Amino acid sequence: MGFLDWWLDLLYPPKAKCALCGRGRAGGVDEDLCIVCKEELAAWRQQLRPCRRCGRLGAGEGTCPDCQQVPPAFSLARAVGPYQGVIREAVQRLKYGGGRRLAKPLGRMMAKEVLGEAAFGKPELVVPVPLSEARSRERGYNQSALLAAELAMGLGIPSMPGLLAKHRETLSQARLHRPERLRNLSGAFVVLEPKVLAGKQVLLVDDILTTGATAGECARVLKAAGASRVVVITVATALSRDSQL
Repeated sequence: MGFLDWWLDLLYPPKAKCALCGRGRAGGVDEDLCIVCKEELAAWRQQLRPCRRCGRLGAGEGTCPDCQQVPPAFSLARAVGPYQGVIREAVQRLKYGGGRRLAKPLGRMMAKEVLGEAAFGKPELVVPVPLSEARSRERGYNQSALLAAELAMGLGIPSMPGLLAKHRETLSQARLHRPERLRNLSGAFVVLEPKVLAGKQVLLVDDILTTGATAGECARVLKAAGASRVVVITVATALSRDSQL
């Protein structure tokens, strides 16, 4: 924690602030969100249903066209909310604004999502999606690893940030369509300690799921190295009808 963060915590105690918008929140000590943000997330959940497989919103009661066409290597993916509004702002602050302190409340929210969804089963390891060495140096931290550490504490299982590595630099995924993303990521990830994975159920962690290409490739590599099952949790997810969000 930096000196500025220390002063901010002193002046505005974290327990008095909403994890997403920073406004004062109502509720008990274990509450992370203010009423406004809780209502925003609740509204999205009522309006849009997640794809049964990838979790992207807007798939109705079934599976989205992408998952029907090419089923991903992971068994299930879910998110705290859509990559819209306060969730998008929080992810942007965590990822690009140096908001490392957001990892704790967001990780807690992810843990609640996992514990509340029986289809996640019983993950035994938490593995974050890795960054390349160049991107890690540029950013100074891997936001997915920070989230994974907090999530693992909430679930009471180990986090292994060094298990999966990105050993090849890739183009930015932001402007690529799904088929291009799949080609771009092919061969980019490697498992460094395969013995650890043997027969294990893995919970893969990332900040955003857009097309599912990154999570799918990571899951494929983890399963090829011995994982019995891979499920995915992210802070945010895209809409299935517009995967370029």
